[in-house]
Amino acid sequence: MPVSAKHAGEIQLATSLGRAKAHWDDFLARVRAAHPGTTAEWKRYSTGWRLVVKDRRRNLVYLNPGQDRFTASLAFSDEALEAARRSDLPDAIVNPISESRKFPEGRAVRLDVASGRDVGYARTLPAIQIAH
Repeated sequence: MPVSAKHAGEIQLATSLGRAKAHWDDFLARVRAAHPGTTAEWKRYSTGWRLVVKDRRRNLVYLNPGQDRFTASLAFSDEALEAARRSDLPDAIVNPISESRKFPEGRAVRLDVASGRDVGYARTLPAIQIAH
């Protein structure tokens, strides 16, 4: 029986992510549960593919798959950065945001996710972003 392109893509993603696939699925499920109406779309960019998760108003988070990990990327406003500073996020996550260059859409936030602890932090980022 032939394999559909969608199924083949899911197999390739699972192979690439390896043990981080469960964290990928958990992250997406929790973002979608916390923010109903979000959509996800694969986009090609300079070095490969990324999944863009968005709501009606804006892109929320970009997910770049890697070998046994993925990177969650988003933009923080000044208010979101202040909320991150007041949160339980460790300095190792908040300080690079503070030090990143400010663009019109906000400061770059990037977090590599390879463990359950990482995905917990990653789930917090879109919640802070949307609230501010």
